[in-house]
Amino acid sequence: MDTTGPLERLALAVRARRYISAWSASAQALTLLVALDERGWTRLLAEPRDLDALADFSGLPLNRVRDLVAVLDAHGIAEWHDGKVRLSPPFEALSADDAWVGLRDVLDQSIAMSQLVRSAAVMREEVSLTEAEALTIACVAGGRTTRVTVATYEKILAELPELREKARAGRYLDVGCGIAGATLTMATMFPEMRAVAVEIVPAIAGEATCRAMALGVWKCDAWTRETSTR
Repeated sequence: MDTTGPLERLALAVRARRYISAWSASAQALTLLVALDERGWTRLLAEPRDLDALADFSGLPLNRVRDLVAVLDAHGIAEWHDGKVRLSPPFEALSADDAWVGLRDVLDQSIAMSQLVRSAAVMREEVSLTEAEALTIACVAGGRTTRVTVATYEKILAELPELREKARAGRYLDVGCGIAGATLTMATMFPEMRAVAVEIVPAIAGEATCRAMALGVWKCDAWTRETSTR
């Protein structure tokens, strides 16, 4: 039996409302970032811009642009410098072409996970990933092969010299490779490396193959699900 009095129950309800308000503010900020990224704002804000430039770019009223920028600033997404706004350093790094995992991939994963959570709460049947959702998650898990990624792997391999030597001298097997981020990165680092990456989800295997081709380390029968690097 509940023995708390009316005022105690009011305090508990107010605490719950505060939780929901905080979650709602975060969800709104995420929704705004997704929408602005889709419309090219994050690319534009890689460099400092004034509000007039943002209004011209977006076609939105100046007052609304000012409000949107205020939200970005409040959530650490963008910041002001000398009367101009640009992405904050963390978000600039996440949006850059050399990011290990890109902003778009992270946002896509957030959207996919929200949809999966909702499905788990309302669907009677077993919830499973679609190929598209699996690919979205794999892209974040595997990352991209960029100069930042290579520098990171250089540091990792410095702590694992035996792995470095095996990659150079032997054959490397990556079973359940996802998009083969680690394998492709090491293949670019060690031209003498011979590797086989295996993935059973067709969409993910196809993405791994495309990335291997783009990096120039691909050798594969296009009709199989086994992707080989050199």
